[in-house]
Amino acid sequence: MPEWKQQIFIGENILRDKMSTPKRTYSAPALEKGLNILETLAKEATPLSQTEIARKLGRSNSEIFRVLEVLNKQGYITRDPETGCYQMSLKMFSLAHMHIPLRQILDASRRPMRKFAKEMDASVHLSIIYEDQLLAIAQELPQKSISLSVEVGSMQPPMETLSGRILLLELARRNNERSPRVGKKMTAVEGGNDEIFRAESSFHESVTDYSILLPLAERPVALAVPSMKLKKKKIDEEEICKLLFQCRDEIYANLGLD
Repeated sequence: MPEWKQQIFIGENILRDKMSTPKRTYSAPALEKGLNILETLAKEATPLSQTEIARKLGRSNSEIFRVLEVLNKQGYITRDPETGCYQMSLKMFSLAHMHIPLRQILDASRRPMRKFAKEMDASVHLSIIYEDQLLAIAQELPQKSISLSVEVGSMQPPMETLSGRILLLELARRNNERSPRVGKKMTAVEGGNDEIFRAESSFHESVTDYSILLPLAERPVALAVPSMKLKKKKIDEEEICKLLFQCRDEIYANLGLD
């Protein structure tokens, strides 16, 4: 074979080998362990011991000991001094608030929600869909000592909540997907212009939830108020609608969307 043909043949083989060689992937075992621990704790409603965390991750106690110590030292998790169990701190939630779009929504919502809670004498909260769960991102409470509360940072299956069902319907519409079946779990409130819905709370039979969608471009959010049904006092749905619309409009105005 002529020398020039040999050089072409060798060059083709080298090129073929480079193209067939898989790209190098990098790993950071300690970081992966830390992320797995955070994800595991985030999904649990109660604190977990080191042994329970190790079992859920399919690892030994010694494999995760150092990572737990670092996460605890950096404030991402907390350790109960009596039980030795670990749980998520609010640091991750605080960091998420530093993300500009979400921070803008929270800043724009704070005063209108506070005003609603004072005038309606009821709690009000703001929620989004995050990782297929309904996440409460803000709440304002009334001044009275007894009120219904939704813990900020708590997560619930969206189909079990009115806000979650409203948000799922909006996300399906945006993505041109089939709407989830919400059945008779939510009804439009008279005077709410087909924008405010009510549903019996799935967490307590004496509570009725009211919610309105804020279809913001960055992500849809739901504004909701749980209302207790009292024997001697009828729920004033007209007032709820009026104040929810006011609250929504003021949030829009604060975002420059009026």
